[in-house]
Amino acid sequence: MIDVQLIRIKVKSGFATGTFETSEDVVFEMANKGYSYQGYLPIKIGSYGNLIEYDLVFERKK
Repeated sequence: MIDVQLIRIKVKSGFATGTFETSEDVVFEMANKGYSYQGYLPIKIGSYGNLIEYDLVFERKK
């Protein structure tokens, strides 16, 4: 059996640039819990194609 976790990340945006919340911290936290990173799912995309929200996908075997 596989346990899958989705973690929502919101991009903090400014004029012409965006900075991500602490997605790096999330990856390390989930790795310490035994999860491996599998990818991301775009959730919200802005009018110019910029990423606004996405889910990080993690899994581990139970």
